Amino acid sequence: MNCSPFLLAAVLEFHLNSVGNDQAVLADKLLKSLYVDYCVTSVAMYEEYQQFRRQATETMFDARMDLRGWECTLE
Repeated sequence: MNCSPFLLAAVLEFHLNSVGNDQAVLADKLLKSLYVDYCVTSVAMYEEYQQFRRQATETMFDARMDLRGWECTLE
């Protein structure tokens, strides 16, 4: 199924604004990192990347959305 980027953005914003207070920081970072169906963000350490990936995947799974295609570049 294909939908318009506008509808996708509205659904993502609605879901991320509906999460509990314990996930508010993650939801805000994820919302600011999304562009159409990509998430681009930076973290300081690999452990932070792993935590962000796990929490973001779980949060989006609650809306039955599958985050996949993760890439990480380390210096």
